[in-house]
Amino acid sequence: MGNEEYQKKFAEKYGYSYHVPPQTIDELIDVAEFFNGWDWDNDGEIEYGFVRSTKRGAQTYNYARPWAGPYATIPSDKIETPGILFFEPDMTPMVNNPGWVKGMEKFIEMGKRGCAPGLDWVRGDVINEMILGHAAMAIDWGDIGPNSQGEQSKVKGLIGYALSPGTNEYWDWRTKEWVKTDQVHYAPVHCFNGWSWYITSTTPYPDLCWDFIKYMISPEISGQDVANPFSGYQPWRISHSTNLEPWIKAGWDEAEAKEYIENTLAVTNHPNAVIDVRLPGAAEYEDVFELYLTTALSGEHTPQEAMDLCAKEWDAITDRMGREEQKKFYQQHLGLR
Repeated sequence: MGNEEYQKKFAEKYGYSYHVPPQTIDELIDVAEFFNGWDWDNDGEIEYGFVRSTKRGAQTYNYARPWAGPYATIPSDKIETPGILFFEPDMTPMVNNPGWVKGMEKFIEMGKRGCAPGLDWVRGDVINEMILGHAAMAIDWGDIGPNSQGEQSKVKGLIGYALSPGTNEYWDWRTKEWVKTDQVHYAPVHCFNGWSWYITSTTPYPDLCWDFIKYMISPEISGQDVANPFSGYQPWRISHSTNLEPWIKAGWDEAEAKEYIENTLAVTNHPNAVIDVRLPGAAEYEDVFELYLTTALSGEHTPQEAMDLCAKEWDAITDRMGREEQKKFYQQHLGLR
């Protein structure tokens, strides 16, 4: 991506020099388009600019949300409660407001300009295409990092890490207007944010279970897990960023491990970060969003039509669950109660 010849050709085509990595969603799409559909690494194969999941039932809703994040999230220094993305505090769906719709329009635009053809891509394809060197960029969980260190990887030492791109504007849902920003506005979305351990109430050995949990989440064991592609964990303890020995033993270059860890923690600690909505029926809301997102991807509906239908069904779920109860839970999720 730092190739001077490619940078010159890009500037000639688009009228500006791209950043490494791209900073905004618009820049990301341009860069993806530039690198899409030709053999830019000279290996005799056609490569793609960007890869993502687009198939229903393959967490496509998670792959789309980072595109809505910066368009629809108000910066933390402009609002007392940051990270509001899914519903307004009174449970009014935000999914069909202009910020969300623009994010979905950009998600669809990427498919037309910078992606491999077809709408049957799934999460495994995203990781595989990246580590096999078939794609330039992806927005994904942190699993690409550890997988890039594996035996099948063709990109060991060649992957870079960054915040998902931002925007130079956002929709203020309070004032119902677009706001331009001088600096790039980032709002990373945490999708499926975290693993949990549970002890059943029926076990005759709760103390033994707890000992096992403590062992697995200890700095020594969890430090090995986060560096390993088979665990599914990303860095979450302070020791994961201060003790690099497990990373080096797992085959990481020290500088690359530091970059990966620092970026993971930058996403986690970002002041505009959006976390998964913690509500009864959360999976239903997500499934409905994915359904109408895929109808927009296929062209059955416009993004606005699809998101309007989604908002209508989100309201129906809220009413069925009990609007006042859902409002209470959501405001607790936002820290308003």
